[in-house]
Amino acid sequence: MPTERMTAATYRAASKLRRNKFNARGEHYKGIWFPSQIELKFYRICELRQQAREISGLEVHPKFWLEGMGCHYRADVGYRECGKTVIVEVKGGKPTMTTLWKAKWRCAKAEYPQYKWRLVTKEDM
Repeated sequence: MPTERMTAATYRAASKLRRNKFNARGEHYKGIWFPSQIELKFYRICELRQQAREISGLEVHPKFWLEGMGCHYRADVGYRECGKTVIVEVKGGKPTMTTLWKAKWRCAKAEYPQYKWRLVTKEDM
């Protein structure tokens, strides 16, 4: 039984349509990869807030070493507001709040109490 082979161009086009395990569509914006549309939307809001000088030091995907778990935690956005560093995690809904994510979130908040930790969901936007 003969099998059809996919051309490289067809494979690349098909792989762009693939989504992650939560069915989110990722997108590149200004050379930065955002795994979901809601994360990108929040980043664009933060860009506007930074232009309006409400926040400063906007950072994408700040990384933290979690000593208690022996691994890294990558948040979605970080920025400075009223002299305090705010770390934001953007979630599309309850299914994306996995057990592993919850453990890392709790550990990060406990190990870095000097930061203000904020969870933003689709309903908040």
